[in-house]
Amino acid sequence: MDCSLCGNTGWMRVEGQVTGDPARVTRCVCRTRAKAAEAAKHPGGFRSIGELLERAPAVKAVINATDKRVAEIIEKCQGAAAAVTSGEIAGALWPGTSMDPKQAENLRRAVTESVARLRSLARMPIAASKLKPYGYFIPVDAREWREMYDRINNEAVKLHDWATLFNRNADAVRAVEGQAGFNTESTESTEAVSVTSVVKAF
Repeated sequence: MDCSLCGNTGWMRVEGQVTGDPARVTRCVCRTRAKAAEAAKHPGGFRSIGELLERAPAVKAVINATDKRVAEIIEKCQGAAAAVTSGEIAGALWPGTSMDPKQAENLRRAVTESVARLRSLARMPIAASKLKPYGYFIPVDAREWREMYDRINNEAVKLHDWATLFNRNADAVRAVEGQAGFNTESTESTEAVSVTSVVKAF
């Protein structure tokens, strides 16, 4: 839809409120409305892996075929009640494979590594349940989103406390901020992708 305020640029000129005040450029209301609609469509910023790869070539370059198949399985598991285990994912990806204990463990580890890459590189919000039914899933309501945030945040606090055992004078919080390098505001026109995360697995 054509916007008469910004001409579809996403930015509009706002004159000063008081005579003599300079004009300024700000986000157009059409852009903020579109952002709100997008947030409602994708709770928590979640997109299907297919949509994400289509919109973010940088992610496509670092996600391999196994990662993509793992993502496609997990994204169908909406809510904790539909969680899928790493063993079930491995069975779906490699059906008929001889599952001796050592090989089964290697395949489950491959799934776990894919999940870590999807979280860190594709920023895919894959939750993990520690209560039955166990497994991976995509949160679907505020309670599930909050539970995962609280658990990971508590884990980060614990890891920070452990880090200080080895360097009591270090500013671990600043170090983590620098390593993470998260940027969620400056790249609205493209998918921002961070190749690091504070907690890569939970």
